[in-house]
Amino acid sequence: MTTRDEMVDGKGGLRPQWRNLLGVLAGLGHGVLAERSRRLDRMMQEEGVASLLPGAPSDPWHFDPIPLPLFQSEFAVLEAGLSQRARLLDAILTDLYGPQRLLAEGALPAALVFGNPAFLRPCRQIEAGSDGNKLLFYAADLMRAPDGVWHVLADRTGVVEHRATRPAALEAEAVSRVGRLAEVAGAPVYVVHLSSAPGLAEVRAAQERGVALQAETCPQYLHLDATVLEGPGGENFVCTPPLRDPWHREELWEGLARGWVQTVATDHCPFWTSDRRRGLADRPEGFADFTEIPGGLPGVETRLTLVWQGVRAGRITRADWVRLCSEAPARTFGLFPRKGCLRPGADADIVVWDPDRAQSLDAQALHMQVDHSPYAGLLARGWPTLVLSRGRVVARDGQFCGEPSWGRYLERGSPQGPS
Repeated sequence: MTTRDEMVDGKGGLRPQWRNLLGVLAGLGHGVLAERSRRLDRMMQEEGVASLLPGAPSDPWHFDPIPLPLFQSEFAVLEAGLSQRARLLDAILTDLYGPQRLLAEGALPAALVFGNPAFLRPCRQIEAGSDGNKLLFYAADLMRAPDGVWHVLADRTGVVEHRATRPAALEAEAVSRVGRLAEVAGAPVYVVHLSSAPGLAEVRAAQERGVALQAETCPQYLHLDATVLEGPGGENFVCTPPLRDPWHREELWEGLARGWVQTVATDHCPFWTSDRRRGLADRPEGFADFTEIPGGLPGVETRLTLVWQGVRAGRITRADWVRLCSEAPARTFGLFPRKGCLRPGADADIVVWDPDRAQSLDAQALHMQVDHSPYAGLLARGWPTLVLSRGRVVARDGQFCGEPSWGRYLERGSPQGPS
């Protein structure tokens, strides 16, 4: 395999470069947004991620307004390496501009996020799924506990109580409901952040009825459990959906192996420990209760190796790993076969992977711009040694060696189902 000026030894194993679905990148505050995103560019390429598919938060306080034509022209999918325009990765301005307009402009796939009334209005857009887009579904908003439960929990405000407001049974009910809606509408649907065994059961049930329903999970639901919420610094593990009891992990790994769950994504949210302690209200004395803790975990740099641990443990195959981290996201979001495979005509986005290389997942051993790691103390085996983007070496031995602004805007094609 030849680049412009060197021959690459691929005996360690070649893999197509990875697609990653991201969440909020900036953490708290506008001033650090551009700088954190520039650093993210480099770190993404060091880890072997080629394309970003940003998530859509529903809190407008994250963002500075950006004119819609500029936003629309940059959104859909962005390759890693957008140093000079990286702040646009966070500009998912659905609350400022409204999803109806964004859908009309083609900047967003059809999205239905329960719990945000603005997203309920464009439901006619998904009728019969005629536009070829998938329906993105965030079960966490729909699975919030009903008002009666909130009254019961009124005096239970500690960190650990966050998970009681979003129980696994309600995740299952949410997935079941959206599966039925998609079935009636004839629309494909994509469930993000699947976290529980009951939720997985409803995904499988919908698929077996012939519903074009796909699901993703995240590394934290495969490696962490709710016990970390009970210890010191438990606020650093608050995410939505919440972490579950350990037995849910076993079911989710089985779902990956059986093909019921198509993708592992990060929902990368690099809040610093000080961000979480001060909370959304920015209280010097600390958050008043769990509702003020910014949710989400950092993990964009650790995703590949965390999924690879499933290969080492015999839970999934090497082929599963490539499918979950590269091929399936490219298919789902209309990038295949330009991305997500190694074949003539595809972009030469390639990772050379060392399956046995040891890598600490402590914060100080990683490049993520955050002062803690959910996986601190874990020594993972398996790490990229070389990363190519469109045939050019952009990272070697964990260090960025590419050029700023190497990334490109990617127009999405028609989504494809699982291979």
